[in-house]
Amino acid sequence: MDIGTVLELEDICVKYGETPALSHFFLNLKKGEIHAVVGEHRAGKSSVVKLLGGLIRKQSGIIRIYGYPIDYFSPASSIKNKMGIIYQDTNLIPSLNAVENIFAGRFQLGLFRTISLKKMTEQVESFLKNWNFTINLKTPVGRLPKADQHKIELIRAIFFNPDILIFDEISNKLNADEIEIAYQLILDLKQKGKSILYISNNMNEIFEFADRVSILKNGSVVSTQDIKAIDKVRLIDLTYSFASTREELRKRNEELYNYKKYNEDIINSLPLGVIIFDIDKSIYLINYSATEILSFDMENKARQLEDILSLFPSELSDAIQKQITERKTSTWEEIEYRKNQYLNITIFPFKDEDYVFLGTILLIQDISREYYLKNYLLQTERISSIAELAAGVAHEVNNPLGIILNYVELLKLHQTDNYSLEKINLIKDELNRIKSIIGSLLSFSHLKETPMTSLDIIALINETLLLINYQFKEKEITVLWNPPPGKVNIIGNENRLKQMIINLIRNSVEAVQQKGRITISVKAFINEGFAELCFSDNGKGITETDINSIFNPFFTTKTAGENAGLGLSICQHIVEAHQGIISCRSSGNETSFLVRLPLVK
Repeated sequence: MDIGTVLELEDICVKYGETPALSHFFLNLKKGEIHAVVGEHRAGKSSVVKLLGGLIRKQSGIIRIYGYPIDYFSPASSIKNKMGIIYQDTNLIPSLNAVENIFAGRFQLGLFRTISLKKMTEQVESFLKNWNFTINLKTPVGRLPKADQHKIELIRAIFFNPDILIFDEISNKLNADEIEIAYQLILDLKQKGKSILYISNNMNEIFEFADRVSILKNGSVVSTQDIKAIDKVRLIDLTYSFASTREELRKRNEELYNYKKYNEDIINSLPLGVIIFDIDKSIYLINYSATEILSFDMENKARQLEDILSLFPSELSDAIQKQITERKTSTWEEIEYRKNQYLNITIFPFKDEDYVFLGTILLIQDISREYYLKNYLLQTERISSIAELAAGVAHEVNNPLGIILNYVELLKLHQTDNYSLEKINLIKDELNRIKSIIGSLLSFSHLKETPMTSLDIIALINETLLLINYQFKEKEITVLWNPPPGKVNIIGNENRLKQMIINLIRNSVEAVQQKGRITISVKAFINEGFAELCFSDNGKGITETDINSIFNPFFTTKTAGENAGLGLSICQHIVEAHQGIISCRSSGNETSFLVRLPLVK
């Protein structure tokens, strides 16, 4: 045995029942070195830690500490041999506080051989202050955050100045700032001549401070290399692709490639935007949906986290950066990304089966349609409540209006001069006009669904024009409406057809300028069996590109916030529910919407 070797494991065999965990395992740890141990999942890394911590026992082989053989370890003998261990799984007593966990098995006694908790607390406080750690020392550790529990495990391992330290995947337990402190501790311990066995799959940190590295495969060490004599690619290849034959290696690489490609194809096919960052915050994978949602050109732009975050508002960008650095899961909802575009954003760290941190996943969902639909439904609910209120008011106004009309008729009976009769008739005409408007409002405000009946489409247009006449006056719009004589009867739902007519007229009102023109016409094609409604305006017109999309839900050419983009989509739905057809044509500044509805047979 080399005089500089502090720990030696020779031909160790360990089984869990009939399942081998370590098989003919050889490893040595030298004084003042950091010896890293890497391997695939279930390669036996954690079994080595449990063996040295006394949690499991060997079936055969030799363990030596400073050249002296030891039959087996127990938790007490590990402490006695000045070993400090951090396990992959939390190994604390939940009901005890931090100080009691740190001193467990070696409590300090005061007068009358009682435990001196005050003295122990002062020592821990001094240690925390020296290393800039902050922990609640009075609360039972089971009630502390996981991050604080991990700090306590680290402190317990190094508090009593051990000669041998064993760290099992500690970088997965700590955030970025705490890992930096842990690295400083490890380097400080190495300078003091301490020997460190460092189990990790983080190749970056292994090359940062390890002196040697051993590669485990199926419970055995297949290779031990000086860090200076091996590069990162070679180490990764040995760790994850160590095969007994070249054919086996080729087959495994092929299977790994196919499996990787299959997973990437699945991610690329998702309608959800997915961006995967590695531990260095470089883009490992970005799917098609993410590039479309963010309008991110992978060919012409860099591939770092900062390049993605630069697309977002600075406040959101800073928040995402902070949560990724701290390896936390977070969600931001209804974020306004661009004009008329809203996103849900989620980030979460991902790890392998050994809880080794691999990177961060950023999910992006375009919820613009859902956002506008929700707002539209809220607006519709408010309009429905207003309509109900308006119907109630209209009903109450209708009663005294009828009484006034009766009195006007009585006045006509008592007036004989032409001047008074003329004025009374004018009053009567205005009152009848008010009554007609209220009647239209009442019919449109019915909350219950009205059935399909025979309707005169001309009468419906007349009633609708009465309701929205005020909109024409505001913009001084000229309305050309020359209905054909007689009736044009169709089978339909009165309320829905009025909604369609209002939407089409309002669309024209929004399109025309001050003192614009709107033309409405109705033609009955008896032989063909349909009526054609035409709503035309001399507004700004519709481009050829937009005209194919105007009936799509949430499509709008209006300024953001003015329009949900559902008006024409609702019109199309109403027309199709009546077995009709709606179309649009636009040439220059002239735009026409044509609606064909079946006539009553």
